[in-house]
Amino acid sequence: MTIDEQTRFDLRSYFREAMGEDRLADALMDSLPALDYSQLVTKEDLRLTSSELQSEVTKLRTGLRGEMSELRTGLRGEMTELRTELRGEMTKLRAELGGEMTELRAEFKADIADLERSNVNQMRTLITFGVGSTLSTWGVMATLFTALG
Repeated sequence: MTIDEQTRFDLRSYFREAMGEDRLADALMDSLPALDYSQLVTKEDLRLTSSELQSEVTKLRTGLRGEMSELRTGLRGEMTELRTELRGEMTKLRAELGGEMTELRAEFKADIADLERSNVNQMRTLITFGVGSTLSTWGVMATLFTALG
């Protein structure tokens, strides 16, 4: 049977009149709990609740492990795809760079060949000029020696 507050108050009033003292009525009422006993928890209730909680935690842990495993697998797959893409891009860049290096090498060789031809032509011009100047100088000197001498 559940005792409500009105019933507790009525009991206290009855004991105060019957005992003639507030102190004794208060002591008696303090010894009677104001709680509903049907709301108290037993050790068996705690064991059942604990067991239910452990079961729920186990289910959650299992679900979480499954999700983590799926995420790990997905992440590994994505990393593999990215690695493959990156390797493909690197191979493509390596090929492009190799082609550009070959083109630059060919251009550089052509530029060097042009410089060599230009140097050869300049050397011929200088040699021709130098030989011509030398021969002219000798001719002038020979003419001077003949005229003077």
